[in-house]
Amino acid sequence: MTFLSASFAGFGIALFAGWWALPANIRPWLLACANLIFAGFFGAKALIALLLISLIGYGCGLWLKHRNSRLALWVGILGCLVPLACYKYLPLAADRFAFLELFKGLVAPVGISFYGFKSISYLVDVYKQRIQAETCPLHYFNYVGFFAQIASGPIQRAKSLLPQFKDPALRFDRALAFTGCVRLCWGLFLKKCLADQFAGFQGALYRPEHYYGLSILWAMIAFSLYIYFDFASYSQLSIGVANLLGIRVEENFISPYFSRSIGEFWRRWHISLSTWLRDYVYFPLGGSRCSTLRRCINLMIVFLLSGIWHGAGLNFFLWGALFGLFQIAENLLRCAHKRTVQQPHGLRRVIQN
Repeated sequence: MTFLSASFAGFGIALFAGWWALPANIRPWLLACANLIFAGFFGAKALIALLLISLIGYGCGLWLKHRNSRLALWVGILGCLVPLACYKYLPLAADRFAFLELFKGLVAPVGISFYGFKSISYLVDVYKQRIQAETCPLHYFNYVGFFAQIASGPIQRAKSLLPQFKDPALRFDRALAFTGCVRLCWGLFLKKCLADQFAGFQGALYRPEHYYGLSILWAMIAFSLYIYFDFASYSQLSIGVANLLGIRVEENFISPYFSRSIGEFWRRWHISLSTWLRDYVYFPLGGSRCSTLRRCINLMIVFLLSGIWHGAGLNFFLWGALFGLFQIAENLLRCAHKRTVQQPHGLRRVIQN
């Protein structure tokens, strides 16, 4: 069930009506049922993975509440990462090692990386005492398994999302609901009128021997535009659905192809993932408060993790390494010319865009 399916339209209308018709103390139960139904549409495997990771995160959160130990934190982190790693990389390993043949064709449940990362950020924030551990399993499950954010994010933090689910004074906001409707319409346009149209030109990328050079070049451009508009559409749809329930969600996509640098690009593309990697990987590694060499290593680690998060295979690893090199080169050049480079203007700014 996708956001643009007829089944989701019926699901969404029923949820919207029930959400605002029922008392506030019943809404968490309604949302939990909606989350289970939505995950269940993707199969039993997706439902089991969601429940398992939610249970691990909730249990380790209570453990941290009663005893704030690193053991509890690492048990929770590994409990969320191991299922993700197994689903993503056991099939790849099965192609090389005969004893893992059982795992060939294993497909990761929809959303496992999103709710896995949400659980990890929650546990780290509890450990760092940025937030209090959630004692109600219902509220915690609604945070991790919020159906509007399972398929394509964003990876919203517990600090901003949990209080909204628990707010007994949540009231229907016409302005926010109107914004949600506009976002849904815009997301529908981006997906059907733009993304799906560019998707039909990808054949030359998979069978290049049957095409000429210009066709392959156009296929590459069309594929980049497809990825751009497809992710933009789902970002809008996710926020629009949440807005109709009175839930405010951070922006996750702000015209990244108009960025003037690699750093700015990643501050505008999949923003929740970029900030997650920054706060929970880059900063703990030392961030930029270290030597130049160590800073470069930290950046490369972050981008390699971003690459393997997007998919299994050497191509994703190299993709992450390439962006890591670009970011490192950009930072080094900025430091070297910090005092001499002026703000770009005129033709130079147009070329950067």
